[in-house]
Amino acid sequence: MRKILIGFYLFCAMTVDAQSFEWRNLPLGGGGFLTGIVIHPKERDVIYARTDVGGIYRYEPGKRDGGHPNWKQLMQWIPVETAHLWGCDGIALNPQNGREVYALLGSYEYDARPYGLYKSEDRGETWCQVYETRCRGNGNGRWVGEPIAVQPSGRGRVVVVGTRYDGVVRSDDGGQTWIRSAGIAPDPEGWGVRCVVFDPSDPDVVYAVDRTTLWRSVDSGNSFEALWSKEGVELKQAAVTSDGRCFVTTGAGLYCSAAGRQPEPVAGFDMVYDLNAIAIDPQDPLCIAVAGTLGDDGVRNYIFWTSDGGRQWKELTEDAEVKNYVPWYGRRHFAAALASMAIDPFHRGNIWFTDWYLPWRCEDAERENPVWQSVPWGVEELVVFDIVSPPGAPLIYQGCADNGGFTHYELDEYPTVGYDNQESTGIDFCQNRPECLVRVSSLGWGQSNFRLSVSDDAGHTWRDVGGEIGTTGKVAYAADDSDNFIFAPTGPGCKVLYTKDRGKTPMRECRGIPAPGLNMNFWDNWNRHIASDRLVDGRFYVAMPGGFYVSEDGGETFERRWTGVPVAAGCPAFYLTASPYRAGTVWMSTGSEGLFRTEDAGETFEKVGRFAATKCVAVGPAIRDTIPAVYVYGLLDGVWGVYLSQDDGVSWVRINDDRMQLSNAPRQMAADPDRPGRVYIGTGGNGILYGEFRLPHHKERL
Repeated sequence: MRKILIGFYLFCAMTVDAQSFEWRNLPLGGGGFLTGIVIHPKERDVIYARTDVGGIYRYEPGKRDGGHPNWKQLMQWIPVETAHLWGCDGIALNPQNGREVYALLGSYEYDARPYGLYKSEDRGETWCQVYETRCRGNGNGRWVGEPIAVQPSGRGRVVVVGTRYDGVVRSDDGGQTWIRSAGIAPDPEGWGVRCVVFDPSDPDVVYAVDRTTLWRSVDSGNSFEALWSKEGVELKQAAVTSDGRCFVTTGAGLYCSAAGRQPEPVAGFDMVYDLNAIAIDPQDPLCIAVAGTLGDDGVRNYIFWTSDGGRQWKELTEDAEVKNYVPWYGRRHFAAALASMAIDPFHRGNIWFTDWYLPWRCEDAERENPVWQSVPWGVEELVVFDIVSPPGAPLIYQGCADNGGFTHYELDEYPTVGYDNQESTGIDFCQNRPECLVRVSSLGWGQSNFRLSVSDDAGHTWRDVGGEIGTTGKVAYAADDSDNFIFAPTGPGCKVLYTKDRGKTPMRECRGIPAPGLNMNFWDNWNRHIASDRLVDGRFYVAMPGGFYVSEDGGETFERRWTGVPVAAGCPAFYLTASPYRAGTVWMSTGSEGLFRTEDAGETFEKVGRFAATKCVAVGPAIRDTIPAVYVYGLLDGVWGVYLSQDDGVSWVRINDDRMQLSNAPRQMAADPDRPGRVYIGTGGNGILYGEFRLPHHKERL
């Protein structure tokens, strides 16, 4: 169970800096789209998985905490200024050198430089750019194959890369120089060549697949000729057996080309549509696995297996046993939006795949009833919209995209309390009754099924309140009155609403306050521009450009107390955190205008620190002496990071470093009220991380 502080810390003279803080992920269990997985053909257990917005993971087979393997995140080095590099659009390994990894990095076509092909020569620990090209790691077709291939001969110096916009490029010196391959034209629409694969039986033969055409090269990728296209059929991935047969998955079944001839349909797939993933055993050309794409929302996906080269196929999911080590997952999470597959060359019948949530593994596809297991440990790709840390039992409550929200009770265990599949953009608790929650949620990325819900049992059960709200948004709960909260809807022209009967009757419009003009759409809900005073019941705060508004009557009426609120560029523009230790003290992050504080409930504000920009702020118990600790994610003296002040903002120290940049959209923050020196950070693709001040054992008494 959770440790509660019952003693005190004896470290007034201890130095607090980045070295004294340890950063880890709070376990959730995936939660994002793993778009690819690759396995080295010659070195055991060299496996990498890529994601659309959550970086790249390397498999660590050794038994770690809890006696299980682990996935190591490789992208924490990415600076905030280039956070778009967290999106990976393709990955490949050098078959002749297990230390070399190539990856296409960049989330969207409109990203600012740098972007393109990156190379690592130390198993992903460090990276350098070797070719510039626009990527779409979070764009359409991100699940369709690997567009990078390394020649399986010599030293693996020949690299062929399919791009989104620029056709195919080729290097014959391991990425130092590049030329444009002939034959495949650029694609202005940005789908491009999504799959490239060498023929292991003839390393001069390369296949490339775009949306409509299977291309073939016989000169190591210098030039390509169209081999096959089929009107009205969308092509997906290709894989080549060690005896030279090229299989292609399509929206209309499976096709096979032998010796460069026109592909023919593979029998047995006449009624199977939307095939995508395919994997071939590098050691046995007769062992092949193929799968469809869609499996979400309770629709069972199909995975097919053959061990005789395709004469007979076995379906592997209908009667399969599924072992999922994430407690909140259900059967519908298995093989949902399946993206990629690979077969372990050292274990016959051992199939890996990735989907919308996790990596999965089947250790023996040839069993009568195959067993599939999730391999979740270390994979965290959740997009977090809100986190709050109450006093007492739970560590945090959080709302997120795609997977609803969760109550976390342990630092090293997956949550067992999940709210539902409603995507939660705002959540808050009643300070003096922290088991009482209010949450706002919707479905389909803010498209439907809008709900205000309350819970009396820390999120175990919920009931809908508030009437028809028609949008998502943010919420703030009164300090003591569990019937009183306010709601700031998403969208232009939406006024802040309040209730004093816990939503039994429809919410009412707050008087004296204009529409905030923030959080214009679902994905803008990073702004936390409303808050309650944690010590004064019925007092609420709202920030917007040009005005800071305060209500003393539970949200019925607001008055503008400070007119100097800056108009900051960028998102999030406003992030409010009321101190739970001093009534009327509110810290306000304003984006590009930095950090402000009021100690008189908004009558006056002062700018705090030399921050050129800030994203979020949290207040926690004193680490030393009696002054509350303040944490800010901001830009100070040209360096983005998490900064800590122990003297009310007079001085600041960075508590992360360049190896742990915490750069993946860190836009939510909460300090643990029961553990001095612990702060939680919600990200836009790397889940929730927490930093914890660590003392020598004899200095800490719990």
